[in-house]
Amino acid sequence: MKAINPIILMLLTATIVRGQAPDLPPVPGDEVPQGVEAVRIFKLTQALNLTDDQITTFIPVLQRHEEQVREAQQALRKIMSEGRTLLNEDKVNQKEVDKFIARVNQQQNRVQQLNQDFLNSLSKHLTPRQQLQFLGFEERFRRQLREFIQQRREPPTRPNRPPGP
Repeated sequence: MKAINPIILMLLTATIVRGQAPDLPPVPGDEVPQGVEAVRIFKLTQALNLTDDQITTFIPVLQRHEEQVREAQQALRKIMSEGRTLLNEDKVNQKEVDKFIARVNQQQNRVQQLNQDFLNSLSKHLTPRQQLQFLGFEERFRRQLREFIQQRREPPTRPNRPPGP
């Protein structure tokens, strides 16, 4: 891999750290610690062997896509919350349920379309090999992160000691 220009890497990290949407309240379980996000982008840059040009063009596109997906998923969670409210009403009619299901389907389709559009655009930014590497990167990163967190949560094992006096 070409040596990553330190200035570009610093700008990229600053962009990641500042890339929080200030007007959206955090949703429990939806936050990604900024340090984890910076590590993910750094590891992605290494795994795909991105050039400086690719870093400056692809990473912002990736971040915009992820923000759009987060917003669409947040809207879906809001719709689902409205469904729970509807369920708590004394009388639920089929017309209301049909409208609710249509809204859920529409929002799920939006998330799916965002992902499809993004995947279809990969060839504009990445080589064919990098595209394939990208597809496997996210799952591997999340799995490794889960394993790391799980290892940190497990209490250290104590050696068996004979009973004391």
